[in-house]
Amino acid sequence: MDLYTGKLLSNSKLRESDQTSFAQVLLNSSSRLYPLPSEWNARFCFINAFAEPVKILHGYSRNIENIAYLINLNGNKHRVWIPHLKRCIVFKPYTWKHYLGGLLGKLGIMKTKKG
Repeated sequence: MDLYTGKLLSNSKLRESDQTSFAQVLLNSSSRLYPLPSEWNARFCFINAFAEPVKILHGYSRNIENIAYLINLNGNKHRVWIPHLKRCIVFKPYTWKHYLGGLLGKLGIMKTKKG
């Protein structure tokens, strides 16, 4: 807290997130860092891949229970959460690339040819 408060006091126009100060303190400490898989910090407002049921959802929503249900509908399968569609695509060999290409069309993202 001292680092964060000190940064704000030294520059009143600084709009620093408390997370950057926390990261700086953590990196300069003797603590050990262990990254967790995305299932333990699922930021559901972004495209994200999962292989197991999601344990923690990270974000804001009025309907968090429904998002948790949709993300974990096929909880033990490899899947990708597409937030714009509010659904997961389950990995199926040989159809994965074709299916993603179709989704790009639905989202209005066109493939460009290199010329």
